Amino acid sequence: MVAVVRRLLLLRKCDFKFYPWLFYRAKDKIFNINMRLFILAAFLLPLQLISQIVVTVPRYSGRRDSTIERLYTFGKKSFESKSYNHAANYYKACVNLDSNFIDAIDNLGLTFRRLGKLDSAVYCYKLSIKKYPKGTAARLNLGVICQLQKKYTEALAYYKEVLRIDSNEPEGYYGNAHIYHYYLIDYSLSAKNYLEAAKKYKAKKSRYLSECYYHVGLSYHYLNKTKNAKRYLLLAKALEYKIDDKLVKLYQL
Repeated sequence: MVAVVRRLLLLRKCDFKFYPWLFYRAKDKIFNINMRLFILAAFLLPLQLISQIVVTVPRYSGRRDSTIERLYTFGKKSFESKSYNHAANYYKACVNLDSNFIDAIDNLGLTFRRLGKLDSAVYCYKLSIKKYPKGTAARLNLGVICQLQKKYTEALAYYKEVLRIDSNEPEGYYGNAHIYHYYLIDYSLSAKNYLEAAKKYKAKKSRYLSECYYHVGLSYHYLNKTKNAKRYLLLAKALEYKIDDKLVKLYQL
């Protein structure tokens, strides 16, 4: 399934052997004892303390302190290599050093989700929304978590919030469509939302367009609208999406 389903704060001790750069000369500065203690405190300070200081801020777009940038980069690399516990520690350090670092909060939530800590993930995403009310990423991820917990009505509410904030966000439409198609079994609404998602994905030249076309075709198939079904299945096939053999035979694709 597409990005919506692609896409959850328990503090653990850090493996300091994994962070040798904290204690050695950096290219642009030498960390003195006070700096080392400050960074160490950032790792050990419970993330829950951040919730006591909720400040609504716009998403940061400028350059951050080089220390935080390094931590964030290491967090992303650890996540990509599936070292989720290390990634969580790096992202927590980022947030403790800069409590308004929305991307780090969102990424920490995703890391907790991969670790199966859904309650901690929800905490992160709700904190992200408090600090950045216009953010869509946290709401999309809360929708995913609600799907995992089979809270489909709540998931729809989050996706609809996303679309109220940004009507051009394809994953809001895709999230709605996915729930209607697979869980609430309303193929008319799934087709409608998949079509809207496809329009937005096409405008953004997204690699997920082919999968979206496939699901449009599948929805029409279940609605017995064979002409429309074949049309969108062919579009998906043209973009090299793997079509189920039964559908290929049925529609002579």
